[in-house]
Amino acid sequence: MNDDINRAVGERWRRLDPLLPEPGPVAPGCGATFWTPAGDGFAVCRHLTVSASSVDQTWTAATEYILTPRLAGPDAGPGLDTLLAQWREHLSGLPEADAEDTAAKVRWPSRDTSGVRALQRHGLAPMTVIAARPAKRVTGPETAPAGPEAAQARPETAPAGPETAQARPVAATAVIRPAGPADLAVAVGFQLDVVRYDEQFGVSRVRPASEALIREDLVTSLNRQPSWVWLAEDGQTGEPAGLLILQPPEQAGWIAPLVSAAPVVYLATMFVQPGGRSGGIGAALVSQAHAAVDDGGAAMTLLHYAVANPLSGPFWSRMGYRPLWTLWGADPAAVVR
Repeated sequence: MNDDINRAVGERWRRLDPLLPEPGPVAPGCGATFWTPAGDGFAVCRHLTVSASSVDQTWTAATEYILTPRLAGPDAGPGLDTLLAQWREHLSGLPEADAEDTAAKVRWPSRDTSGVRALQRHGLAPMTVIAARPAKRVTGPETAPAGPEAAQARPETAPAGPETAQARPVAATAVIRPAGPADLAVAVGFQLDVVRYDEQFGVSRVRPASEALIREDLVTSLNRQPSWVWLAEDGQTGEPAGLLILQPPEQAGWIAPLVSAAPVVYLATMFVQPGGRSGGIGAALVSQAHAAVDDGGAAMTLLHYAVANPLSGPFWSRMGYRPLWTLWGADPAAVVR
């Protein structure tokens, strides 16, 4: 029966959004499976504990309860409402779900509006968007992004990488150049600034080990050749002004199954110093990264941004990205009702 539901879900997803992938098998999770009364939908709960020694805990709660729903039919709302009610009963029987450092999450297709009211009724709020930008798109602040029909999977070739990226001026105000090991301290500082800024939206957490773990992660990125990290510097003073970090396809496999095209690049970080925002530095960093992605043969670039961040949504839309998935959450997990 699960296979029949997945096939129906796949047909529904293709009608909603051609960038959505085929729904694959759902892992058994914690062993709790919830069903709709008509048997046309199910959901599985997975309990995820993130180690304090992992940099991932900077972006998650220590323990997360993740619901994966699959619903056939044109209107997912009633079925999702039933599944969420069963999930709430399941969570209420877990004493550990009352802990402060927990979260309950549901990843839902952004264009599937039929489930929004059910998610809201059960105390979940839209926290994060996974946004997609198909390759070879014209981007820039003045350009309206094309629709999803422009998304085409390109040949699955290894990315050429940004080895041709050279330091270049940006409107005589900044210089964009590939970053290297000597830029570690600056990159760590900017990455921590991103974490601190996003913490106010509930999508990141500054933890005691965050700085050390971020430094360890960046050492690997900055030593990779060719570099997939770019630094913006003030054209007059030479002071660091912004940072962008990409994960090439060989690193982005963790997020690749969420989109129908391949290969995928993940835009992990983009930061501009507050005093340099709205001056074209962010757009210049992104344009440099897009040139490397498109020349390298990747079909899609994915990224996350916080829904509540007033800067992110408009900026990434201008850069050619649009929502693909929305992560709905309750923090702590006991907030689910």
